[in-house]
Amino acid sequence: MATNNSLSQITDCPKCLGWAVLRSKNGQATCPTCSGLSQTLQIGRHRLSLKLPAIVPYGLIKRRRITNQVRNLVFVAIAFLTFVVIYQLLLLSDQTGLSLSKTFVPVDKFAESVNLATFFWFLMLFNFWAIYLFAIKQTPIHYLSELNDDHEPKNKEGVIDGLIYFSDEANKLIGSALENTQRQGKTILTREILFQSILLDPKTSLLLARLEIPPQQFIESVKEYLDKPETESVSSGNIIVSPIARKILLESVLEAETMGFDYVDVEDIFLAFLQDPGAVGNTLSDLDLTYDKVKAVAYWINEQHENIRQWVFCQWCVCATKKSNQP
Repeated sequence: MATNNSLSQITDCPKCLGWAVLRSKNGQATCPTCSGLSQTLQIGRHRLSLKLPAIVPYGLIKRRRITNQVRNLVFVAIAFLTFVVIYQLLLLSDQTGLSLSKTFVPVDKFAESVNLATFFWFLMLFNFWAIYLFAIKQTPIHYLSELNDDHEPKNKEGVIDGLIYFSDEANKLIGSALENTQRQGKTILTREILFQSILLDPKTSLLLARLEIPPQQFIESVKEYLDKPETESVSSGNIIVSPIARKILLESVLEAETMGFDYVDVEDIFLAFLQDPGAVGNTLSDLDLTYDKVKAVAYWINEQHENIRQWVFCQWCVCATKKSNQP
């Protein structure tokens, strides 16, 4: 079990004191001592840091959100195009003399210049990649177990980037916290805003349901974090990740590593909040959300998540094998 003493494994930059930025006459600048890596976590002989930008521009947050939306639209468009090509292939193979010019897609000239079968398999490869991203790949490429091996994915500063061990859900949580900071017109991502984002995460709802926490009691207790007034979203400016918020995220890496998980997920960040001696940690303690109780549920959620991921992968492999064996 990790204790608050584990925070002693996290060291701050002596110059910027964990902020990663220094205020100067010309504004804010990245600390020349830590180069933005304001805090490091020591696990064994390895040093980890979070490669979060010291200063996150509002425009970068908006671009990331638009990029994710465009990516999803592209996948939907490709899936639709695949069905169209399949339909045209069926028509081309029809021996009843059906005229292609009467179909809703004029493919007479297209079929003469392009091999539809080749185009179809290209689209299928793209669809398989989409299935891999959304249904199979639920974990990062790198596992925390690598810290016990010779493999060390370091950056140029000689410090391992801890974000490579964060799951997709955990990274989305960080992105959501940055968006909440922007919507509230703030310039600093605090632990309260990070906690507000984790409260709205579906995995947190699952965790609370498993712990049989009365919803009304929980909502009343955390109301001060949910009822943050939102101002009009600004389009210019910067966000700085506070040392406390960055430290909680680093602590979540230690939580996952201590419990033997392969990667950092939402429940590990929740466990890190339980170790927080501030107001958030005290609020959770008042709800009888102890570290041991949440830790047991975190094990269960992690096991269920792995079972689902492996089941989806096995089902996909079985279906692919059956189709390949069909005459």
